[in-house]
Amino acid sequence: MIRGRLLYADTQQLWLAQGSVIMISRDGGNSWQDYGTIPAGVIGKLKASTRLGRRLTRAGIHHVVPGNPTIACMNDGLYRRAEDSRHFSRVSSLTGSRPLAFATDGNLVCYGEYRGNAERGAVHVWGATTGCESWEPVHTFTDVRHIHGVFFDPYTESFWVTTGDDDEESGIFQTFDRFGTLNKVAGGNQQLRAVQLLFTEQYVYYGSDTPIDKNYIYRMERISGRIECLQAVGSSVFYGCKVGDALFFSTAVEPSDINRTDAAELWCSLDGENWSLLRTFEKDRLSLRYFQYGQVLFPAGPGDDAHLYYTPFATEGDQKTFSLTLTEVAQELSGSDPRRTLGAR
Repeated sequence: MIRGRLLYADTQQLWLAQGSVIMISRDGGNSWQDYGTIPAGVIGKLKASTRLGRRLTRAGIHHVVPGNPTIACMNDGLYRRAEDSRHFSRVSSLTGSRPLAFATDGNLVCYGEYRGNAERGAVHVWGATTGCESWEPVHTFTDVRHIHGVFFDPYTESFWVTTGDDDEESGIFQTFDRFGTLNKVAGGNQQLRAVQLLFTEQYVYYGSDTPIDKNYIYRMERISGRIECLQAVGSSVFYGCKVGDALFFSTAVEPSDINRTDAAELWCSLDGENWSLLRTFEKDRLSLRYFQYGQVLFPAGPGDDAHLYYTPFATEGDQKTFSLTLTEVAQELSGSDPRRTLGAR
């Protein structure tokens, strides 16, 4: 167990957020070094300094995109640190709330604008290239409420975008030319209201994110576009990750007359077809409205091919990062009832 939220994982490094500080590990989490403090000001750092403060004020470091420069998202701003610098500097403000995901192809770094947008104004995919000092819209939507996520697909070297919330606003989009053109792949109903996308060579996986209908995990065949329903889940699916060939999605505890659950679920598939409930996390007693939904967060990045890292949020184990090896996951799924409740270790 590690105190803090793991933000990014690959085979070389792990990146962890503790308050306004980013820590990195180059030995699989055995030791950690201070990579830098985000200069968010006295008030910003104060909001992010405690577990409940981060939940109440929506503060903290939400994303990191390693590279040269490294990009971090904290509170309402974007920050960069070049390899020849020891410090982060603020380069841009955010419109609305924190983005749900960042994506990069190694040159273009981008994210989707996420805000309440009751008036249904224009929302943008924001992007930056060399240096990441100048951020500007690379695509503008005028017919969606907000953008749920932007994701890079390494199999086709394309970007994908998910949007919501009403039926006609819910869609899954793809661009092969860095948003020169953006094609709608699927959309038009609540079961195509997705947040996180996961990619394999043959399929694109997602979970539905709707409080007004039952939720499921799906996969879309790349060649035919055929969508297959794989697994019913307890509530909206916000987050997911891929580790090696294993796929993981988590559900959120949010107010809903349809999805009445008091626990966030962590689902797993080792083959992309059969899904099992690996963990459940009971929502704590604090207000959903003020102290946020119960969730299970995953680090961005390709992973280290060996470990599932997950951070419960607003549940038992709140804001602590846990890990399981893929061997341990496989052993649990083969030797137990997958629907039993298994709290965070």
